[in-house]
Amino acid sequence: MKPNVIFILADDLGWGDLSCYGRPDYRTPNIDLLAAQGTKFTDAYSASALCTPTRCGFITGRYPARLKIGLQEPLPATNNLVGLDPGHPTIASLLKTSGYETALFGKWQLGFRPEWGPNAHGFDEFFGILAGAGDYFLHKNGLGPTRLV
Repeated sequence: MKPNVIFILADDLGWGDLSCYGRPDYRTPNIDLLAAQGTKFTDAYSASALCTPTRCGFITGRYPARLKIGLQEPLPATNNLVGLDPGHPTIASLLKTSGYETALFGKWQLGFRPEWGPNAHGFDEFFGILAGAGDYFLHKNGLGPTRLV
């Protein structure tokens, strides 16, 4: 039986911000339970300190600067000129070839055209926003609607 894989990428979350990593002043019991039942990474680094390059690095497994989209920050919702190449392998497309079902919930921020979106890159399901800096209550950012999908 193949293991389930859950990867949580949270912008602006520091290594010591969860109680399972030693945060003493508040508890994160549900995430702590996931960590206790799975693998907890203690020595890893993000590919960048910024949203789009970090996502590019994780999704593709490459240094962000090797792809045009990985050099974009911020990636405004009005940019329809650059996105993640639909032919480029991603963690989702590779998991799918191994028989996994895939889903992404949250922020994509790797392109706005359909051929650049999560469903074109191996994700069976996507619910979230294509842009960055989204408000999950009003579904807007400083540029207007965040294109909730």
